[in-house]
Formats: sequence, structure tokens, C-alpha cells
Amino acid sequence: MSEKVRRYDDLIIEYMLENLPLEKELVISLVHKSSVMEILKEDEEFIGHYPPDYWVEYILNEWNDILKQTTETLKRIKI
Repeated sequence: MSEKVRRYDDLIIEYMLENLPLEKELVISLVHKSSVMEILKEDEEFIGHYPPDYWVEYILNEWNDILKQTTETLKRIKI
């Protein structure tokens, strides 16, 4: 991970920690397992065009969609 990517990653994590009632380990996991990290690694300039709060919302929406899909699947198989 380049220094630029690491700095932006830190900004996203810091923003989440300051604005959401989530524990640090969870925030780090959500960010690092999101597609944002792949986007950031592929095109460092693109992601920098948006502020950290944009990417926080993107990450939360991404995980919310995953949670919804998982919940629907579990309902279908009746677990």
C-alpha cells in the first residue's frame, strides 16, 4: 500500500471513528474489506476527488447491502 493510499485510508477510518458509534477494530475491518480499498489501490487519484465522508457513506451502504442479502438468504433457507 502506497503512502498516499495509507493516508487516505487513515482519513476514512478517522472520520468513521469520530462520527459513528463503532469500535475501532470494526471500523478498520469494514474499511479494509470494502471495495473502496480496491478502488483506491487501482486509482489513487480517482478516490481523492471525493472527501472521506463520501467514502464512509459508500462503505456503509455497501455493508448494508451485504447484510440485507445475507438476511434475505437466511430467511429463504429458514435459519
